[in-house]
Amino acid sequence: METPGLQQVNRNQLEQGGLFLSLLLLLFKRRKHCRIIGDSMYPTLLDGDLIIYKPINLLRNIELTTGAIVVIRSPLNNNDLIIKRIHKTTNTGLDIRGDNASVSIDSRQFGLIHINNLYGLVEKIIKNPFTKNRNINKSLK
Repeated sequence: METPGLQQVNRNQLEQGGLFLSLLLLLFKRRKHCRIIGDSMYPTLLDGDLIIYKPINLLRNIELTTGAIVVIRSPLNNNDLIIKRIHKTTNTGLDIRGDNASVSIDSRQFGLIHINNLYGLVEKIIKNPFTKNRNINKSLK
């Protein structure tokens, strides 16, 4: 599945330039990171992968597009962050869904997410090289 605005770290030029820039932005606290726990975004994200995201307070006049992967404050527990894909945007909120519908808890269960619960926009995925099932094609282009 194509993800707008997202670059997957798996090619030499991204590993050299994009990863360096992402790490530099992390160092200067312009980006944040978190580790994936669970299979709700399989096959795009696997348990143990790392994402780098741009916090929402740094987003100005950003248009949220269908297919973008976002970090959301969980509507079930405000202390948790969840990573999902934007399925649809409406005037009343975001319809977010996991790529793995059979295990994902998302807008199909808890409804639309208010825009104020949006925490960040995923920019990079760093695959965990020790995770099994890496042979599946997960290209985001």
